[in-house]
Amino acid sequence: TWDTSTLPDGTYTLRLTVRDRSGEEAEARVVVSLDNTYPSVVGVVSDAETGEPLAGAVVEAFGPEGFRAVAYTDPQGNYVLRGLKPARYTLRASALGYKEAEQTLQIAMKPDEWRVDFALEKAPPRRPGAISGLVYVSVGREPLGNAEVTVSFGGRVVARATTSSEATTKAGYKFNYRIEGLQPGRYEVSVSRPGFTPFPESQTVEVEEGKETRGVNFSMRPLHYIGRGLQMISVPYDYSRVAPDPATLLSLPPQSLRLAKWEASQNRYVFYPDPPADRFRIGEGYWIYLDNPVSITVEGIAASPAQPYPILLKAGWNQIGNPFTFTVDWYRCQVMVDGETMSVEEATRRGILGGGLWTYEFGSYRLAFTLEPWRGYWVRAFRNCTLLVSNEPISGVAPVRALAMGVKGGWAIKVSIEAGGSKDEENLLGWAEGATPGYDPGLDAFEPPPTGLKSQVRAYFESPSGPLGLDIRGGRRAEWTLAVEIPQGAAEVKVTWEGLRSLPRDVSLVLEDPVAGRRVFLRSAGGYIFKVREGERLRRLKIRARRGGPRLSIPQVVARRMRDGEGVLVRFLITAPAEVEARLLTFLGREVARGRRAIASPGWNG
Repeated sequence: TWDTSTLPDGTYTLRLTVRDRSGEEAEARVVVSLDNTYPSVVGVVSDAETGEPLAGAVVEAFGPEGFRAVAYTDPQGNYVLRGLKPARYTLRASALGYKEAEQTLQIAMKPDEWRVDFALEKAPPRRPGAISGLVYVSVGREPLGNAEVTVSFGGRVVARATTSSEATTKAGYKFNYRIEGLQPGRYEVSVSRPGFTPFPESQTVEVEEGKETRGVNFSMRPLHYIGRGLQMISVPYDYSRVAPDPATLLSLPPQSLRLAKWEASQNRYVFYPDPPADRFRIGEGYWIYLDNPVSITVEGIAASPAQPYPILLKAGWNQIGNPFTFTVDWYRCQVMVDGETMSVEEATRRGILGGGLWTYEFGSYRLAFTLEPWRGYWVRAFRNCTLLVSNEPISGVAPVRALAMGVKGGWAIKVSIEAGGSKDEENLLGWAEGATPGYDPGLDAFEPPPTGLKSQVRAYFESPSGPLGLDIRGGRRAEWTLAVEIPQGAAEVKVTWEGLRSLPRDVSLVLEDPVAGRRVFLRSAGGYIFKVREGERLRRLKIRARRGGPRLSIPQVVARRMRDGEGVLVRFLITAPAEVEARLLTFLGREVARGRRAIASPGWNG
């Protein structure tokens, strides 16, 4: 069988094709007429005593699998429920001040219209009830003030209330609106405020006599939400006409707005209210520091998606943003210079752009592969050029490009630094055949400038070409100098690494701290911590990679009974860092004891 219930009414030709195993086919056709118009239920709701029609009554139809349809009566008491599939339904009529009434109806395809009338009896006087709840911003869950809560019955508004920006707490229950004086019944509750989208859109709420229906909550999603702390942002709208002053757009006092913009021509930050940090410009990136979250609820003028959007890049670092309201694949963007247009990858290979698109999230710089609305990014250009941001939205998930990991045994690991409550988590070093100690287009990426508006730890790899956030080197022996800029007040610095599984077995990595005189084998330790000396603001660590090191082996093992006779002391010599497990076996091979696992360094261990 085939379900044709979703097709529009009309005349169709049904073509039936059959095929046997040998591939021979036969075909037949037949003309069919479809009438998929489902029946309607109509009727009148009236006062059982006077016969007067009741306007604004609610008629509900409850069907199989949770189906529910709703209609409201007009001034003459008429209602219509359309498009009810053949099934058994329970019809319920209700009106304020009246008792509910129910009827059961079995609907078939014919006739097209079924009639059910209701005569409602007046309910005895009952004490009114109330509704309360919390209307809050979806991201930070802070109470949202100045939102209008509407209570409707029968399609008519019967009560309204305005929410407070502060929640009231009583016996652990939080609410920022309360509506009293509601007659017992079933209401539709909704909430609205310009610039916010509510979830859910509305709720059906039962109010009982003399009781308060609690927890009628709504989550309000703003056009955009900026959390507290340091953020690198952009705006996908032109606000020059709506809210030219950023403080106005963010509803902040101008004296409290901390906004910064990197000026490539001056190689420094400019701060609000000085230009170019005096207003938000579409396609530009900014630093902002907020003591409390803010919501942007006003739309400006969006960029036309009919063509790519041009952003002028100056030689040096540029803070940019996505000019569109949809996510864009960075590698679908293009670069135009001297009248020639090329891909971002080609511009990187030719030394027009520095490798890597950087963003800032969760308190650290990170390499990015897409341009998302409202987020800021760093791009380095070696000469003045024009970036053409793709006007094609990403469908699905953008592919993550391999950064280096050369085709001939390449590898990379990530090094993270923490100090003074801040972190720098995206420092990548690796190896690829043919890579040099300097900047290699297509392999390396320069480290962006320090964050604006806040002092925090910063790490990068020193190179003849400048600080690198991604440094791929080659040769049998490679060496990196990891410079760590220490924020004021930090007592210690924690260094961790991940991604060692990508290392070939014959590659060994060692971290050296010349100041502390320490050496750490990366394979055998999960991290390294050093104490900050008085007045110290920079520490240089060495990381060395050697290929073709010694294979892991145990040249010698010595076992001696302890002097007190209560155990056995085992000492062993290993040639490379390793995880060790000791098991004590009988001559027949049965295990009688097992030693704890530990990380051992090359040399004698016990």
